Amino acid sequence: MPTEIWSDTLIMSFQNLWGGVIGFAPKLIVAIIIFVIGLLIASIIGRFVDKIIRSLRVDKAFQSVGVDEMLHKGGFP
Repeated sequence: MPTEIWSDTLIMSFQNLWGGVIGFAPKLIVAIIIFVIGLLIASIIGRFVDKIIRSLRVDKAFQSVGVDEMLHKGGFP
């Protein structure tokens, strides 16, 4: 009798565990897909901002003002 109770409890526990894994897997897959799409969008936006900054020649303006020297003194390359 006690072995039947233990085996039933163990089987029920594994069934609940498997049900939890099955319920969580789709959420994990959707989260990974959203993360990858976010990375792609961020990459595209980053390239776009880089082109805008290069076309406006912001780096040249910072060099003429002297920000470049302050950044170098602060430890930035």
